[in-house]
Amino acid sequence: MKERHNEAPVPGIYFIVRYPTGWVPLTWVYESGFPHMDHPEFWEHHGVPILAAKWSAARKTTPARLEEALYLHTYAFPRGRITLHKGQTRVLHGSDVIPQMRLSRAAIESEFNLVEPLWEDDEHEHCHEDDKEAVRWLLSIKEDWPAV
Repeated sequence: MKERHNEAPVPGIYFIVRYPTGWVPLTWVYESGFPHMDHPEFWEHHGVPILAAKWSAARKTTPARLEEALYLHTYAFPRGRITLHKGQTRVLHGSDVIPQMRLSRAAIESEFNLVEPLWEDDEHEHCHEDDKEAVRWLLSIKEDWPAV
């Protein structure tokens, strides 16, 4: 869990992405001092550069080339958002995490200080098939996961 001064639940967004070494959550919390971002902004400013840096050696290319190739595929990986409304904490997600990712709901909950949130499938959070397949090809990812 990330160290925070405030232990209350925090809203934000996340992706579950594949590094060469395995699956990891990339999170963005909406706390004081952090700008509000949606998934495309987070992908562009953080997800793409991180993935390009992690994968460039394995793909025998430069991070810059990999960034250029990944940039348009915002909806390739599982993602979700955490909302807090009238005392109810919800995790809106695309129901596209698979057991091979070895990530539990608890891993996401701990990133956002959540205790017993309501998990809801949200069609806006589903992976997109064309983005997923493009990224699987670019990074030579063997695992497959649900997408629409």
